[in-house]
This record gives sequence, C-alpha cells and structure tokens, in this order.
Amino acid sequence: MPQRSMAWAGVRASVAGVGAGNFILRYLQRRLGYRAAPRVIWVSLIVSLPLISLIPFATAPWQVYACVGVQVFVSTIAGASSVTLLQ
Repeated sequence: MPQRSMAWAGVRASVAGVGAGNFILRYLQRRLGYRAAPRVIWVSLIVSLPLISLIPFATAPWQVYACVGVQVFVSTIAGASSVTLLQ
C-alpha cells in the first residue's frame, strides 16, 4: 500500500504543479514579458533543491511523502514553464 499512496501523492502534486505553473506564468508574463519563464524555472528549481537533502533525515513516512510531494509540485511548475520558454 505505501507505493500506491506515494503514487497518488505524485499525481496530485503533478496536477497542482501544472495548474500553478500556468497561473503563475500567466500573471508574471504581463509584468516581466519574455523574462518570466526563465525566472519561474530558476526560482522553482532552487526551492525544490533543499528538499532532496531532507529526505534522509525523515523519521516517518509522511515526512518523505511531504518532501517528495512538494518537490514534484515545484519541479512540475518548472516543467510546465519550459514550454513557454521554448516558444
């Protein structure tokens, strides 16, 4: 069962990340123009980086799920923003 709950955490985080990435980019592109996508990617990957180092110190499964969920959420924001960057 733990694999199933981890998978659902990843699915939820991915769907939320795509929605948040589109919402953030739509707002920031009006203000920053073409610089919005690289900035969103840069900030989101910097936010997700420290979460990798916290996973070995987790003492309960929910802490690992939380770290992975936030990391997937933030990394998906970067992935959803890369399409805008390539256009």
